[in-house]
Amino acid sequence: MKRRRQYTRDFKIGVIREVESGKTLAQVSRENGISPSLIVKWRKQYFDDPENAFRGNGKTYKENARIAELERLVGQLYAENEFLNINCCNHLSCGQKRFPLFELFFALEFKPQDLILEPWYFQV
Repeated sequence: MKRRRQYTRDFKIGVIREVESGKTLAQVSRENGISPSLIVKWRKQYFDDPENAFRGNGKTYKENARIAELERLVGQLYAENEFLNINCCNHLSCGQKRFPLFELFFALEFKPQDLILEPWYFQV
């Protein structure tokens, strides 16, 4: 099955500018390997609403990368929280299975810069 080609917003605007600069529709379509009717469609969409034209499904590569980065951070913070809960209970002999993170800060007088844990902390 043949996949549909996807074009970036910048590419579409660049094609429209080429046509507007004086090149023929046929020439621009041949150079870029796209249909002339597609260029006409893009041009109409762009001139109807230039600010919101070619927005796609709203998920760009940068947004997806940011989401993945935040998901990794959540996982790291969860692991750090578990590590601190276990070590706090062992250190303070609190007798609790869980020790809330904010109480840990108070009990051990942590500063925010102390909470950056490296992988070697988790080695046994």
